[in-house]
Amino acid sequence: MNLTIVTINYNNKKGLAKTIESVTNQKFKDFEWIVIDGGSTDESVALIQDNLTHIDYWVSEKDQGVYDAMNKGIKVATGDYILFLNSGDFFITNNAVKLIKNAPNIEDLIFCDIQIRSKKEVFQQINSSNPKQILLDRMICHQAILHKRSLFTHVGLYSFDYKITSDYEFLMKCLLSNF
Repeated sequence: MNLTIVTINYNNKKGLAKTIESVTNQKFKDFEWIVIDGGSTDESVALIQDNLTHIDYWVSEKDQGVYDAMNKGIKVATGDYILFLNSGDFFITNNAVKLIKNAPNIEDLIFCDIQIRSKKEVFQQINSSNPKQILLDRMICHQAILHKRSLFTHVGLYSFDYKITSDYEFLMKCLLSNF
């Protein structure tokens, strides 16, 4: 499985540093990493430039928000699968990419386990083997989904119609198109 990790960022140097550390500490390095920055005015761009040896493609320019940035990443991605790991997100193990790369690449969407942390607690959201049922029950964090890149050609890119739920709309389109 060829994997592309897409990281989007806007004025979140601290979160981006956490994501960069997580990605660069992966023991398995065979992946493409794309960083899309929305024209940050903090020190995010300098941080990106300090890590160019690990980044395959990056850009810093104004965009129309989260989904525009994610779409930019999709458009330049070359991997068979795309994982969105945005600034502030991180892998909980240095073997995460290896585990992902060993997943069977027969599905359009592969759901992974994710650990969600709040200031008070850590709880595990475990995704079942029935993705259609999961989507009917609740939203799945995009950080826990491997998206087959060709799915974006078939279903379309993220819409700008919704400020924070276009990823859910995309998954509903996938469900309706019988992915």
